[in-house]
Formats: sequence, structure tokens, C-alpha cells
Amino acid sequence: KTRFEFKTDKPTLLTLQLRHPYWLPKGKFKLLVNGKKIETNQFPGSFVAVSRTWNSGDVVELEIPFSLRLETMPDDAYRIALMYGPLVMAGDLGKIDTPKVKKSNFVPVILTEDKDPNHWLQSVSGSVNIFKTKGVGSPADFIFKPFYSIHDIRYSVYFDLYNQVTWKQHLAELKEDEEKKTAMEKITYDFFDPGQEKNEKAHQFNGVNSYVENFRNRKSRVAGRSGSLSFDMKVVKSEPMTLVIEYWGGFTGYRTFDILVNDKKIATENITSKKDGYFINVYYDIPEELTASKDKVRVQIQPNEGHRGGPIFGVRTVKKEKIKTEL
Repeated sequence: KTRFEFKTDKPTLLTLQLRHPYWLPKGKFKLLVNGKKIETNQFPGSFVAVSRTWNSGDVVELEIPFSLRLETMPDDAYRIALMYGPLVMAGDLGKIDTPKVKKSNFVPVILTEDKDPNHWLQSVSGSVNIFKTKGVGSPADFIFKPFYSIHDIRYSVYFDLYNQVTWKQHLAELKEDEEKKTAMEKITYDFFDPGQEKNEKAHQFNGVNSYVENFRNRKSRVAGRSGSLSFDMKVVKSEPMTLVIEYWGGFTGYRTFDILVNDKKIATENITSKKDGYFINVYYDIPEELTASKDKVRVQIQPNEGHRGGPIFGVRTVKKEKIKTEL
């Protein structure tokens, strides 16, 4: 509810414009002037105009009931945020130092056939604007609070929404990704682990305008604008080799960069919005002349002008034939 009281030295003719929020359905907007209901017929997203001569002591009362609804991402109808009237809600995921943060399912998903949150959220007794999921949170139900009230805790604003069919598909994809990861580790010849001091030293890492970035409990390396990353990678002499670089597919912004091996450009990559929600491996064949009679090569990440390079979460060298036969 909102209450306005006029104070004026003399009667004043003016028009008061009151916003009918876009999220409030038609017919739910309740307006009273001096206790008398004013009929309105405006659509959501418009203004309600009240024109009259106002006197001191006149009171305008406005009732705009909040309701729960989902807002979907423009490029993913199954990634949602919860709104309560004008309030952005956030899921309370526990204390900052919770050990659960390292688990793959730390951010719960919502598993339901019903997209109406009014059917699977309940008010938390004794609290204002706080709701708890009812049997749809996986691996467990959790609490939503207004985003503005969140501080000093782990939280998420966006959640993935699944039904039984899409959930089974998701689990199958996770299983397939895990199997591919295990197979990749078995055929890896050399592995560069960005952000890990000992590993970076072993690979003769050098960074210009470079920094370590933590994301989803993993370290990565980024080459800032006008920066670069370079490091050594072991290869098998005179054998076809492939460079495999791991990225997160959901970053936005200017992230186009060249990949060089022994100062020769072998690819130009743009990782912007490649595959949101997933870590991905991208394969780059190394020209055979660059590995002839060599047991290591120098890899460089060089951002294009105005862009950043990475983040990169891991770099591998793999025999090209192994990728064909074992992945």
C-alpha cells in the first residue's frame, strides 16, 4: 500500500499520474481518494490519471498487491529468476564458508512440470517477503529472499527449471560429459593448470597484463586488454598433436583472441556466449611442421585490440590419433 496526503495553501487543480506497473494484471489496481474507490480501466504499464481540485488533507491510497512470477532469460526459457511484484528474489544458499560450495549441485535446480511458482512456493511463517520451495528443489528445497536484503551469504538469482523429461536429458548430458572428461585425462600428454603457481612455473608461464580469476571454484588465467599469456607445452616429436583449451561457454563481452604456437597463429577464437552453463573443450590442431624434431612448443594467447584473452581453465596437448580413437 502507498498513501499520499496533500498539503496546500489553497485549493489546487492538477492531475496526479499514478503508474500501473507492467507486472500487475488489469483489474488488480485499487485506488481510493478520501476513502472512496476510484474506478480505473488502465492496462499494465500505463498511467492512471486522477484530475481534480485538491485541498489540504485530501488522501490518496493505492493498493498494488504483489504476486509471484517467473522471468526467463531471453536466450533460455528454462533459466529463470523469481519476482515478487517489483522485487527480485534470490535463493539463500548458506554461509560464505560453506563446504558445500565445492559440490557440482551446490546451486539447486527447480524440478517441476508446473511453471506457476504460486503452486510450489509457500510463505515462511513470521517473515515478510520470504518463501520456501515445496518439494521442487533438487537436491533440497531452499528459501527465497528479496535480493536487496541479501548480504554476507552465498546466493543465486538465476535457477534452472526442469521437468521430468528435460531433467533426464540433463543427467544424461552430465554423465556423458564426465565420461568424456575421464577419457580426455587418460590421453592427455601434457596439462597446463592456469593459476596454480607450481604448475605455471613448470610450464615457464609468462603473463603481460594478466590476472588469475576464480570462477565456480576453479582458477583460470585471463589476458587483459593489450596483454598476453604464454607457456610451454610438451609434445611428441614429429607426431600430429592437438591443443585442447578449456573455457566456460557463458561469458559475455569482448573476448576474441589469437592462439599462436611458436609465434605462428593457428587459430582465432571468440568465446563469447559459446555454450552458456558449461565448461567446454575446444580443439586446435598444431601444424606438424611446428612439432618436427621438438619435444615442446611455446603457446601464446594474444587478445585482439580492445578484447580480452580467456579466461582459460586448462590447456592440454594430446596426440591427434588418440582423439579419433578414444574420445
